[in-house]
Amino acid sequence: MATRPYDFSIKALDEDTGKFSGYASTFGGEPDSYGDIIAPSAFKWSLRQHEKRGTQVPMLLHHDVKEPVGVWTSIVEDERGLKVNGRLVLEVPKAREALALMKAKALQGLSIGYRTLEARSNRTAGTRELTKVELHEISLVTIPANRSARIVSVNAANINDIREYEGFLRDA
Repeated sequence: MATRPYDFSIKALDEDTGKFSGYASTFGGEPDSYGDIIAPSAFKWSLRQHEKRGTQVPMLLHHDVKEPVGVWTSIVEDERGLKVNGRLVLEVPKAREALALMKAKALQGLSIGYRTLEARSNRTAGTRELTKVELHEISLVTIPANRSARIVSVNAANINDIREYEGFLRDA
């Protein structure tokens, strides 16, 4: 019997999970509102440092260190950019508000807080290509500096293989 793999996304059935995914930053393309372009692998060093130290990149609301609203369950570089999966902590009132706004598509952006470690300037174009950054935080924002840094799905089950699909169906 022939089978074909399909990409799919299943929405949570009974309750809000607070789970979402998106791109906190994208590689190449047009410069962000500060004239910066992120190069592929720019986050690699920083992600390794977080892993070595056992630290997590904070999830904030609008870059406000007084407003943590959840946790990042995965942060990886892929061919497009810095792909993130997160979970809002729904016991936090601001996280519940953020979820409601995300579901209404009033809060769709993601933004990174970072320190530039290495960059190449293009004086003619007035841009910088960031080749190595230290990632401090990732925020949910209304208007991201990088227009492509967006929340892609809200309350979607992240299913990568048949075992996770079976578990999802069992829980549902």
